[in-house]
Amino acid sequence: EQIIGRKAKSREHVHFTITKCKNNFVYDAIKAFASASKQHNEDMKKNA
Repeated sequence: EQIIGRKAKSREHVHFTITKCKNNFVYDAIKAFASASKQHNEDMKKNA
């Protein structure tokens, strides 16, 4: 069953694969967020 074009069901879990392709904004945004989150966690440990 596809999730595209419908609302998610309550407590529904979706697994998807993000592939890297030319000018892929979603891939770049997730990559940047993951990098920032790692740095943020390291900074929080230093300041604790």
